[in-house]
Amino acid sequence: MKPILITLILALAGHLHAGSFTFPNVEYSYARVYLFNTGEEAARDRPEFSIYREGIYAASKLGDGWEFSAELNSQMNAIFAKGVDMLAAGLSGCYIPRHGIIYFDKTGKPVASVSICFECQRIVFWSIQKLPEFSTNLSEKEIPRAEKQMAELENLLVKNNIPVFKNTAQYTDLIAKADSSYSNNGEIIFDYTKTSAFGQRYVNVTEFKSWILNPDFKLKESTETTFSQREGDTHSWDYLVLTSNSGTKITFSGTTVESALQEVVIRDPEIRLPNGISVGMSLEQVQSTFVVWDGIAWPASIVVNYKDANLRYKFKNRTLVEIELVML
Repeated sequence: MKPILITLILALAGHLHAGSFTFPNVEYSYARVYLFNTGEEAARDRPEFSIYREGIYAASKLGDGWEFSAELNSQMNAIFAKGVDMLAAGLSGCYIPRHGIIYFDKTGKPVASVSICFECQRIVFWSIQKLPEFSTNLSEKEIPRAEKQMAELENLLVKNNIPVFKNTAQYTDLIAKADSSYSNNGEIIFDYTKTSAFGQRYVNVTEFKSWILNPDFKLKESTETTFSQREGDTHSWDYLVLTSNSGTKITFSGTTVESALQEVVIRDPEIRLPNGISVGMSLEQVQSTFVVWDGIAWPASIVVNYKDANLRYKFKNRTLVEIELVML
């Protein structure tokens, strides 16, 4: 897209100063670069803004990604050495990032991220530690330098076998062909029937809402009624149901805040289970939560049977896309 001068003052968390700097501004153990937003997400109103931010993974994040070594990170920082203010503002009016880098600490917890849109020429930074503000004194004279930085960053990724394309069709074709990197087959079942799923059997409406990471994420509330199937029986039961446009559905035993959680289908990354697992995590990340892994390497689903719940994780392209939970 043709670059335009950005005149708006951006007030986004994750701003960086124009001078020489390094990213991330926090200690980390390792980093990986991922593709996301590679197709038009029909169930979502708009593309996902960041690969990871404030506890939330992009639901469209693909697979286990590629290693982003300390050497590659150093080379990226060399590209950014003269400042990133224009890149942070963006050189065009759109923003559909396809590449993201997540930095993890030694426990596997994300501590920083970079989300990159090569098509729109914009980069968004996030860190668990506060970042300085971007400069708002932008000039058209800075555009050529910013374009050069984006070209150098694209070349850095491509040289290291990380694909950068111009349209979603090329990413879709890549995923279809890269079977060895994205395939999932079969199911593995774990028997944890001597263990409680979350340390408590009873989860009421208030407790469940504490699983929602983003306070701005809202589920629609409604009531569903089930009628007795027995002839002549006129009894009926009302259930509180929470839903989202993405297909998330949460069902409780009644309609009050004290009603117990019964069934769950989660397709939104804004909801995280008490065990730390959420949609958007890679298969490898989910596997790492099991003390012992004994079974097929890349299953399409993982079933965990607890004494008080049955849990199923569903994967597509080695990414967790759906969580099913039935409380017993």
